[in-house]
Amino acid sequence: MHRPGSNPDAMSPDDILCDFCGAPWDGESLMVEGHRGSCICEPCLRAAAAALIAAGAPEDPASRGDCTLCLRTDRSPVWRSPNGSSEAAETSAAPAPATGAAACRGCIRRSVRLLDASGSDRDAE
Repeated sequence: MHRPGSNPDAMSPDDILCDFCGAPWDGESLMVEGHRGSCICEPCLRAAAAALIAAGAPEDPASRGDCTLCLRTDRSPVWRSPNGSSEAAETSAAPAPATGAAACRGCIRRSVRLLDASGSDRDAE
C-alpha cells in the first residue's frame, strides 16, 4: 500500500505502508511486496506465520478469503491482522491499514523463507 497522496514518480521508503498494520517502511527493516504494490512488514508476517502456519488452518469459514499479496481468489485459509494493528503500527503515525487485507498460507510461507534468508545475510554483515 502507498501513503495517500504520495507521488508514484518520487517515492520514498516512508511512502510504502504495510497493508496489514499501516506501518511505514523505514528503508532498513524487511518488508515483502506482493502484487499491485501490496506489502507486509516483518512483525505482521511473523504474527501471521505463528497464527496460521503454526496453529494450522482455521476451520472457521470467516477465516478464509482472497489473498492481498498473490491475488489468489480460491477462498483459502488467510490471516488478517487483529484489529488492523501490530507493534510496528502502534509506534508510528501511520494511516489505517487497508480494510480486508489478507495473506494466504502460501504467501506467508514463501515470505518467511525470504525474510529468514535476508536475516542471515544481515547477520553476516
